[in-house]
Amino acid sequence: MTCTMYEQSIYLWEEISPEEKAAVSKHVEACPNCAELFQQIQVMQERVTEVSAKKTIAPNAAQLTSRIMQAVHEQQRSSHVNLATRLFSPFQLIRYACATLSLVLVISFGLEYTHTGTQQKTQITTLEEGVILSSAIIRSSAADRKKRKSIFSACKAPFTDQLAYRECIKQQFQ
Repeated sequence: MTCTMYEQSIYLWEEISPEEKAAVSKHVEACPNCAELFQQIQVMQERVTEVSAKKTIAPNAAQLTSRIMQAVHEQQRSSHVNLATRLFSPFQLIRYACATLSLVLVISFGLEYTHTGTQQKTQITTLEEGVILSSAIIRSSAADRKKRKSIFSACKAPFTDQLAYRECIKQQFQ
């Protein structure tokens, strides 16, 4: 193995297997560069352990804590005020009014639909009755059309020119 492979093993000293530790220890005894690196890593790990073991207390810790808690309370109070202003801003009121109007319209259309739906159910006829009714309506409307006189019925006589026909129609409108 090369020194770079051993350097990686030195950095991972706590993670490697006992066989690898034995091989790295043998190399560290033979290589002065790796021995120096191993020594530096061991010193650094000891210092980190010492620093993490010490509990440092910040100066004026009580005052710092009270300032932090005061800022938290002020932020909560301002968020309640902001919530109230956001809820009752003009744009929000317009939004609420539109939503309410939409809801009222949906409910009223729904009620109207259910109300007219029951009336339509009572008027349902069979297919044969519907056909009979439809043919009777068609016959009566055709008969009514024949009975009604058209405005232009008096002008149906064959005219030799268009001018006479127009004059007849004008007289009918007067």
